[in-house]
Amino acid sequence: AAALCVLAACNKEVISSPEEGYGILKLSVESDDRVVVNTKADPVYDVNTDEFNVTIINDEGVTKKSGKPSEVAVVVLPADDYVIKAENISEEAALSNNGGKGQLRMAGATEKFTLSQSETEVQTVSCNPTNSKFTVIFDDTFKAAFNTMTVDLNQTTGDRDFSNIAETVEYFYNITEGAAVDVELTAVSKSDVHVTNTQHITLAVGYHYAVTYSATIDGQLNVSVRASDDLTQSDIPVPVNPYQPAA
Repeated sequence: AAALCVLAACNKEVISSPEEGYGILKLSVESDDRVVVNTKADPVYDVNTDEFNVTIINDEGVTKKSGKPSEVAVVVLPADDYVIKAENISEEAALSNNGGKGQLRMAGATEKFTLSQSETEVQTVSCNPTNSKFTVIFDDTFKAAFNTMTVDLNQTTGDRDFSNIAETVEYFYNITEGAAVDVELTAVSKSDVHVTNTQHITLAVGYHYAVTYSATIDGQLNVSVRASDDLTQSDIPVPVNPYQPAA
């Protein structure tokens, strides 16, 4: 699901360029700017596009205008080639916000377009998730079978590591080439059996990796890794007996 920062023209209004060599770029946020990003097994994100940061960049890479969508509703620019970018937060903030746990980042950009002299140009920026998220849950069967449990996130392609992560709290990762995380469980059962389990997960843009630990009546530990977006969902059961020490 995508948040749309829509740059649309008012069909009845005609504005002339103030001087030769300039064109008009008309921008307005769509009227329904409360956009929902909702994926399977995910909470609902309410993204207000009014707070997005919009940047208009010319063909030489120079920022000609920037601001909130309402601040660049109608702009007069020199005739040139341009790209428009929009985002709710920067890549750096997507990692550092919320005490370093990160935050959902929505971003997008237009293809390069030409603004001609005396022309009124209309453009649309479609903003989508750019990072991925982890959550961990210990269900009631697991808590009944184990006295202690900790989960660490260790990024195998970087140093974004988290120790003893909090249950249901969201942890975000920006996506780079080959990005992957080891989800490492250490637990001690009520029969004093020490259990470890590692799930190696290759990260993809826009996915929520929901890791759930549970235990069956016969003492099997089940690890469900649900990778969820609008297209894909998969469960990976991993049987481990918390009452039977490894041979």
